[in-house]
Amino acid sequence: VSNAVVDVVDADNARGKAYCLVFGHRGALNAAGEAALGVPDSLILYTGEFKRSPEGWRISRWHNGLSFRKPVAPSV
Repeated sequence: VSNAVVDVVDADNARGKAYCLVFGHRGALNAAGEAALGVPDSLILYTGEFKRSPEGWRISRWHNGLSFRKPVAPSV
């Protein structure tokens, strides 16, 4: 997950976003037990809205959306 960026709208409201790169591994590990690093399978954008309450800041809305997905080869 990337660093989250939060923009203050006013004294009681804010908006934020963060990106998440998703990697997957298919196949065998090497002799050291490591997986080869490939390109990301997808990129997800998380966005949120935050409101100040008497108890502190709270998430009032949260959304995640797929921004990018690596094409999947068709099965044979």
